[in-house]
Amino acid sequence: MVKNIFLVVLVILVLGLAGYLGFQQLPSLFVQDKKTLDASGLLVATGPIDELKLLEYVEKTVFPFDFIDPEANLAALSRVIQADRSGRLPQDILTPREWESFEAYNLARSTGFDPGTPGSPFLVLTLVYEYGYPLSDPVLGPDPVLDPIIPALQVRPPSLLRVRIEDLRRADYPYPDVRISPESWQRISGFIIAQKETGVGLDTVRLQAQEQAFQFFRSILRAAYPESNPEITFR
Repeated sequence: MVKNIFLVVLVILVLGLAGYLGFQQLPSLFVQDKKTLDASGLLVATGPIDELKLLEYVEKTVFPFDFIDPEANLAALSRVIQADRSGRLPQDILTPREWESFEAYNLARSTGFDPGTPGSPFLVLTLVYEYGYPLSDPVLGPDPVLDPIIPALQVRPPSLLRVRIEDLRRADYPYPDVRISPESWQRISGFIIAQKETGVGLDTVRLQAQEQAFQFFRSILRAAYPESNPEITFR
């Protein structure tokens, strides 16, 4: 409880000092829903579900091709599943990459994006990964040390809050037109988000989010103790 109260105090401190200190010393914190501000590369926002968002990472992906291993033999994978008599689920029979390819292939065929058809349609989607802290979760480690000479905080690394897909708009989509039903779109978007939420291959982005968290908490402590060199560690 004390740690959560302390975090709220830190956020209030940012709000109170941001206008006085300016962007070069403190990252700006917006409190309006769905608003963000890029201040020297640091994205910080609070939203309607009480969270602190520190980083947005944007990535483009192509469905179905980015989700199907070009080395995978889909017919052979289907035979492997059918031949198994262990009672295991298909996803437990195949490797994770094989199962992703198998799922993506079957989803593509059933939604009109069959990769085996010459000139088959495809979707280019923009994914946004949001990293930060749900304020309902404990962020700080053991009780913070607030010595005015060397204030110190131990915090947990920021987590992946969500993966979202930006809305497709004709004016901003320079790729071939595709026809897709609402039901197919729901199935495809749900599949893509489920795959991306595992965070596989995002180690560099997680490190960037951790660096943003480091800069954020250090800025707060430096604002409170201008003459100090605060210590920020991750647990």
